[in-house]
Amino acid sequence: MFKPNSGRKVDSSVWSYFKYEPATDKSRCTVILDGGHDSERRACEQQLSGKNATNLRNHLRSKHKTEFAELQSAEQRCKSLEADSRQQKLTVQVCLVSFAFIMVALCSRADHYIVQAQQKSAG
Repeated sequence: MFKPNSGRKVDSSVWSYFKYEPATDKSRCTVILDGGHDSERRACEQQLSGKNATNLRNHLRSKHKTEFAELQSAEQRCKSLEADSRQQKLTVQVCLVSFAFIMVALCSRADHYIVQAQQKSAG
């Protein structure tokens, strides 16, 4: 996760492919390029102005299609997990509300039985 100077956390998955350099206000691509059989593997090193995640995504989409596909897949998995988490929270909330209604109903029944018992013992 990248934390810019403003103190705001940026949790975009795209930052796993870039390193921000505050001194130059540039984001450097760290994707490893496949140089073939004779070449050494090296990083892309392309520098993009600022730290805008959309610009970084656009660089991946146009220059590193495999990494962009990985990024999209990871983001989709995260969205799916977030949706599952929201559904679980909603289910828990519904259960708690249902439990509260059941408890109110049981307490009302208990009060009814207590009143009946008191009336029988008084009568």
